[in-house]
Amino acid sequence: MADMRTAAAGDEPKKDKAPKRPQKPPQVPGSAAFKDLKGKTPWERTVEFTREAWIEVTRKTTWPTRPELIRSTSVVLGIVLVISFYLAFWDFVGAKVMTLLLGTPR
Repeated sequence: MADMRTAAAGDEPKKDKAPKRPQKPPQVPGSAAFKDLKGKTPWERTVEFTREAWIEVTRKTTWPTRPELIRSTSVVLGIVLVISFYLAFWDFVGAKVMTLLLGTPR
């Protein structure tokens, strides 16, 4: 027992490593972070942002085909319908239970 205590007490203190600096996000060509915006007016920055957003929407976005769009919309509407019936059922059950517990509503 004594050997373990003396060995632990005789250890050299660990040196703390210097904290790491947070790394900057990668700069992607064409992004606003990549360009030098210093010296530009707010209006010029707004125009540049709008221009880049338009390019993004018209050239770089992959839009779904008509069958994919119809299939996805059908799935969403089906799920909304199922959840609506589920909530309506439990609302009806809860109303009946409350009526039984509290009496008939006036």
